[in-house]
Formats: sequence, structure tokens, C-alpha cells
Amino acid sequence: AAAAKAAEEEAEERKKAEEEAAKKKAEEEEAAAKKKAEEEEAAAKKKAEEEEAAAKQTAEQETTDTKPKDDGSTETSGGDDSYLDETYDICCVGAGLSGSIIAERYANLLGKKILIVEKRDHIAGNCYDYVDNETDILVNKYGAHLFHTNYERVWNYIQLFSNWTWYEHRVLGLINGKHVPVPVGIDTVNNLFGLNISTPEEMRYWLKKETSVSALEPAFSVPRNSEEMAMSRVGKRLYELIFHPYTIKQWAKEPSNLGPEVTARIPVRDNYDDRYFADKYQALPSRGYTKLFEKFLDHENITYKLNVDYFNIKDKMKCKDRIYFTGPIDDFYAQQKWEKLEYRSLDFERGVRMNTKFFQPLSVVNHPAAEDNYTRIVEYKHYLNQSHKPHTVFFYEHSKDGGDPYYPVPNKKNKELFEKYKKLADESKNVSFVGRLANYKYFNMDQSILNALELFDKDTGLKEEDHKVPIATYPLPDPHDFTKPYETTPGDGFPTLQDVGRVVMAPDEDWVTSDDEKIRATGDPWVQLAKAFRTFLPEDSVHFMLPQAQTDAAATERKLVTLHSSFKEEYKVESIPVVSKEDNLARGDVLVLPEDAPCPTALVEKNVTVVHWLLHQNKTNNSTLLEAQKGGCKIASANFAIAAHANSVLGKDGPIIYAESILRPYLPPTLVKKQDDAAMQEKKDNNVVVADTSDESELLPTLEEECKAESLGCTASRVTTAEEARGVGQSATAVVVKGCEPEVMVAAPSFRLALEMTLQGSILVVVLCEEADGEDWRDLPIPQRNIIKNFKESAKPVLERIISNYTEEFKEYAEFRELYGMELNETTLAWEAKSFHHAIRSS
Repeated sequence: AAAAKAAEEEAEERKKAEEEAAKKKAEEEEAAAKKKAEEEEAAAKKKAEEEEAAAKQTAEQETTDTKPKDDGSTETSGGDDSYLDETYDICCVGAGLSGSIIAERYANLLGKKILIVEKRDHIAGNCYDYVDNETDILVNKYGAHLFHTNYERVWNYIQLFSNWTWYEHRVLGLINGKHVPVPVGIDTVNNLFGLNISTPEEMRYWLKKETSVSALEPAFSVPRNSEEMAMSRVGKRLYELIFHPYTIKQWAKEPSNLGPEVTARIPVRDNYDDRYFADKYQALPSRGYTKLFEKFLDHENITYKLNVDYFNIKDKMKCKDRIYFTGPIDDFYAQQKWEKLEYRSLDFERGVRMNTKFFQPLSVVNHPAAEDNYTRIVEYKHYLNQSHKPHTVFFYEHSKDGGDPYYPVPNKKNKELFEKYKKLADESKNVSFVGRLANYKYFNMDQSILNALELFDKDTGLKEEDHKVPIATYPLPDPHDFTKPYETTPGDGFPTLQDVGRVVMAPDEDWVTSDDEKIRATGDPWVQLAKAFRTFLPEDSVHFMLPQAQTDAAATERKLVTLHSSFKEEYKVESIPVVSKEDNLARGDVLVLPEDAPCPTALVEKNVTVVHWLLHQNKTNNSTLLEAQKGGCKIASANFAIAAHANSVLGKDGPIIYAESILRPYLPPTLVKKQDDAAMQEKKDNNVVVADTSDESELLPTLEEECKAESLGCTASRVTTAEEARGVGQSATAVVVKGCEPEVMVAAPSFRLALEMTLQGSILVVVLCEEADGEDWRDLPIPQRNIIKNFKESAKPVLERIISNYTEEFKEYAEFRELYGMELNETTLAWEAKSFHHAIRSS
């Protein structure tokens, strides 16, 4: 028993020892594991710290550490702000058109050091394009961008940075199940209404019926909103089919609640021209817009930073000279806590069709119908010769509130709010606001470029001629005769100018005298027209035929007429060859005569094309038109009102060349000086001026009498010369001119003076002659209430309204100032002359 007990105790002690050993071993293993875990944690932490330090070092060495995204832009994963330690001459906020061009000009012309900060992750602003990964097609991220311009300066400038591919944009609208051309033209109307309109005059007659006062309810004289503007241009039926539903989808507002400029931008044609734009130059950068912008910014003095919000770093930026802000102006002045300006934005819904040539017939198809929740579909395969690629990609565009700001909403509330912001901007000494967002105005691309170039000129004191770029030599297609249907597919080839005869102009006898004012009134249009023809014809193909009194017996066809010094200065034309006699003209030549010259039937019989240029033709003098028609001469007009009148006199078979008959002279370049609206308004002092070059003014006595009235408190004066008009134009609140004829602005002395003053901010009042029968025949975009017949009866209320409400009256003349100050220019007449020449040669 004792032995058994001892053995049991020994076993228990052995068990206890084993348990203690196991416990100790477990504790040791646990401690070792803990120690190992701690060591691994420490090692991981150390490794992480080392990696973080390495990443930070890499970020300090590199400007950005990026990776590509699906849309070709970049996503920043690292960067530093060491660039903020540098001092820059110029800082630009935004790397879109405006900011990039400002930077390029300062860097290349003045050697300035530039910083651009861009909130987005790419350059090029809304022009940004990239190659779609799935289809290998170049697409725009923010909707189709189609470059077009009439500005020679802009066209020449952009040639410096890219090759360009000619492209004339065409748009279809899906309306009542049919694809019809947009803008409205002959084909649109025929397809929608089952008509058979075949000529421009028939189309104009149809539009006139559709837009007559009796066809519109309620009737109105001057469009006050987008609804009235659209109906005044296309009538009620087309408005309800196209304009009304599309505008609601685009703006989420009834057209009646939008300014008239919204629908005024949409062209309406009286011919077969189905191009969306009618500009002289229409092209796309051959490698895309992003490559174009890379060229803009390719300069050692330009630094640009992406993914940088200006408002986060503005206090750290060091800019010596000036900041150019291209973003929304209300963002810049957010500290004012005023209401935000209203914008419309876009969403893009992507669609793909594999192994499909095209998804739709053209690049853009509009969908105005209310049942479609998108405004249009854009298919980019149609652009830049990409049709050979096997797949296609397209985007549905949805208009919305919120998001990136695209379109300013033009209504009274927003316009008034913007004026408050603009007043602050005008007071800023070292910040310039440039571009569409900063100006709360929709700019086409060419307008944005011109805006930036002109602001650069203004801020630097340079003139355009100080940094002119070479004239572009891009081959342009000959203009098409849009009065006839297409015989070939639009855009096929670039027809070359055929061998043609001379263009000979025979102005009035008194066009060259020692009287500068008379020369500038009657001679300017002829020199302008000669220079316009010279833009596309050889110099020795454009001639003058002077009256016999101004040539000598030894005159030959090669004699040169030396132009008056004022012409040399304005138009840079020293001399033009002379044809001395009509007998020297031959088959194929074109002779341009003033409207009161007889039609030379002998020349017509020799197959010389003879054209009467109607610069002053009035409504009551129809004999010249009828004589021209009888003799086989053709008619060219100086504005659309005269063309319409000539059409009515001559009838459907008249010789007027309807679509291409407009040859509109323009103001000489030195007279057109863009001025600040606010500055113009500040200088007005209730001076009312009569512009009258006649021996005795019948308007001045009435004006002097009315200005004595206490309610007017104005001073009356008269100008008879251009020098006088320029002297008082800045202070004159209104200018009154009497017009008995639909005279072209630059050709009629009195109107010439009035126009110069209107461009300086004076309110133009036109007084019609008794025989004018209450109609005005000029292409004047001015309120009808300021075209009056009886000055004695109407002067006081009209002037009271203008003087007491000058600011609002001034705004209504914005289109007038833009038209005669900018749009009617050397380029305009050159293009019209080329179209006209093509039309008369074709006919």
C-alpha cells in the first residue's frame, strides 16, 4: 500500500511538473509570438514611413504624378506647391481658349513669365478632346466644337499652331419622323409642308406670309423675347414645330421668358444653303483641339498647373503685373454674397455601336420633340476623316441646371445681376476678366479668341499691326450658288477659279476731288469694292474706268490711277489700273456702274456682264431698275432692303442676283474703334446733334426750339463734317439725321456722320421724308420708335424718352454698334464680292 501511494504521489508530481513545463512553454511561445508581432509591426511601420518619405521625395521632384483615365485626361495622385515660391509677370486662371491665348501672346511677344492654374485635370477648357479607348475615335468631352469665323485676324492667328481640315457643318432635325435641314431653308419647308418652293424669291414670299402681322397673335412690331423673335423670323407653324419645344428642353423656360437673342442666333435661309454656319472660314484642327492647345502653351516661359483651384491658392500666388480671370465672374466675387448667376449645363450619355459605319446620317441630329429627353445626338466619327474606323461612338446631350456652366441664361434678372458684378470688375485695377464665363456672354470660339487678342492689345498698349501674323494661304473652296439645289455632294473637292475676264468699276464723276469729305462719302465704297475683288482675283484683273474728264488723250489700259492720300492711308492701296474707254471691254469682263448710269446695251451684246450697284436707289425712283432690266444689265444692291425693293419692281424674272446681290460697304478701319460701354455712357451731357451736310438744315431750328423746354434741358447743335462729328460724338446723347433714301451708311455724307456718332454711344434718330410714306428702307437694327416721320410733332416726346431713359436706349443699340463697328468689315465685303462674282459668272 505504501509503495502504491508513493508511486501515485510521484505520478502527480510528474504530471504537475509537465503541466508547469507546458504552461511555461506556452508563455514563452506567446511572448515570442508577441515579440515577433511587435517586430513585424515595427518593421511594417518603418517600411511605410520609408515609402511615404520616398513618395514625398518623388512628388517634390516631379510636377505631377498622373495616371490616364478613360477620357484621356489625368488624375493627380501627387504634386507640390513649390511653383508658388516663384514670382510671375502674368497669372491666368483657366487653361481654356482665353487663358491660353493671353499666356501665349505675353510669352511669345513680350517674353513675360506666365503661370496658368487650371481647376480641371486637363488643358483646353471645353474644347478638350481625346481618343475614345473602345472605338479609337477622337471625341470632344464637352460637346461638339466647330470652328468658324469671318475674322481674318483670328483665322490668320490660329494657322500658327495647327494644320486645319476644311469642314462645313451641317445639322439635321428629326421632326415629325423626318430628317430635315437645320437651319430653316427651302428644303426644310418643302419637306415639312409638302410644298414645291424652288427659288429664293418664292421662299421669301412664303416667309413673308408666315410672319405677317395678320398671321401672328398677338401682333407685335419689335420682338421683346425669344418667342416673338422666332415667330417674327419663321412664323407660328415652324415656331411650334421646332423653336418652341427645343427651347423649352434646352433652357427649361418658355421662350417668352428668355431674351430675343436666344432664337435670334439661329439662322434662317431663303435658299438651299443647308450649312449651319455661313462664315468664310470653317475648319477643324487636323490633330484635334488638345494638340492645338499644347502648341499654344509650348513655351519655356509658360508654367501651367492642373487640378489647382485658384481660390485655394490665390493668397500664395505672386503676380507682378496682372491676373487674367476666365472663370464665372460671380465666383470671383462670391464674398459679396449676392445671388448666383444662372447657367444651363449639359450631361453626356455615351453610346457605342460595334462594327457599324454610322449611327446617324450627319454628325449632329437635333431632337426638338418633347417625348425625347435629350436635345441632340452627336456622332464624332463624321469629323476629321474617321469614317474608315470599324466602330462608332455617339453622345446624347441632356440639358440641365447645375454642373459645369455652359450657357448664360439671358433674361432681365440675370442681365441686371451681371451688371452689378461687372461694375466691380470695371473697378479692379490689376485683374482683367476675359472669356464667356467672366463676361456672362455666350461666345463662339472665334469670338473668344478675338476677345483675348483685343484685351491683350488693350492691356499692353500694342496695336494689331505691331504683332500681325502672316496672312494665311489656306486653299478655300469656291462659293456655291445656293440659289440652286446641289448637283454634287456638299464639300466634294475644292473647285478652282476658272480663267475669267477683268472686273472694271466706273464710279461717279465726283468721286475723286480735292474735297476730303466728299471723297470719303462717295469714293470709299468703290475703293473698298476694288480691294475686295483683289482678295481673290489677280491685281491686274481689277480696274477703274474713270470719266473722260479725268483721263488724258494718252490714257491706256495700263495707266494707273493714283488714289487720294486718304485712300492710301485707310486701305493700303496705292494705285489701280485704268481702262480708259468702254470700247476696251471684251467678252468675259464685268463692268460695275453706279445706279443712275444708263445700261450700255452695246456692251451687253458683246457678252460683257454689266452690273448696276445700287448705293442710293430709293423707293420712288424705279426707272433705272426698269431700264437696266430692259437693256440686259444686272443689279447688285448695298443692303437687303434695297434688294427686296428691286425684286418687287423687277418681278420674278428680274436681273437681280438674289442671294449674292449684297455688296455692303463698311466704315474705314481708322473710324472703327471699340470703346468701353460704361465709358461711353459716362460722357453724355444731353447734347442733341443734327447730322446734316446740306447747305441749310431744316431740322436744327425745330431742335433748338424743343431743347428750350425745361423737361428736356438739352443743347442743340449741328455737325457738317467728319471732324465735327468725332469732336462732339463722345458727349452727344442723341444724333438726328434726315433720310429720304435708303442710303448706305458709308456712302451718304449725313448718314456717315450720324453713324460715327452712334458708334460713340449717341442714340440714332432717323427722320423720314414726307414722300417716304412712313417706311424706312435701311438695314438698321434700331428700334422702330426712333424712326419717325414728322419731326416737329414727334421731336419732343422722342427726345424726352431718350434723355430720361438713356441707359436702356443705349443697350438697345448694342447690335447696331456691333454690326457697323465690327461685323461689316473688310472680310465681309471680300466674301460677298467673291460670292457675287461666282454668281454672275455662273449665270
